[in-house]
Amino acid sequence: MEEILGSSIDRKNIELAKTLFSLRHDLDVHCLIGVNASQLNQNRPGKFFFGHISMRSLESIILAICKVYEDEKRNELNSIQGVLNSLSAQTPALQADQKDVRSFISQYGGPSEAIELLTALQKTFDQFKARHATDIDRFKRARDKIVAHSEFRAMRDPLPSFDVMEKNFSFSVPSFTRS
Repeated sequence: MEEILGSSIDRKNIELAKTLFSLRHDLDVHCLIGVNASQLNQNRPGKFFFGHISMRSLESIILAICKVYEDEKRNELNSIQGVLNSLSAQTPALQADQKDVRSFISQYGGPSEAIELLTALQKTFDQFKARHATDIDRFKRARDKIVAHSEFRAMRDPLPSFDVMEKNFSFSVPSFTRS
């Protein structure tokens, strides 16, 4: 266990957890404002304030989901793939209860055959990303063309639903890591 403390796996995992912590709060703020929109819109001064906060939380959600699901290409990242890459490079024994990890893999349709745990996690992640590629691409397009850059004539395509945002969050924070 001590070999993991302070390692790149540990640091990436901590930074990923910070992103997920912020994502959880942004999802909650966006949902809270959306659910109470009719009451908030009755208050003229608050109408613009809460609309602005809702828009900013949505932009943060877009950025966070992109960060969490970003592939490592040129730079090491604090993404799920970045953590998995560090795990495979250093190959420490996973400290989580294998039963819980196998349950997570099964829940998301990962490989059922008895293969090495890290390989099964990678395949489960790849399958999840493949199943949700259209939605993840929509988040990336919004990030690239609207949020991070102000591209001339960029189409403001509708984003995936709040339910999709929650599913992306839930996958990235498996129940065995929430204690």
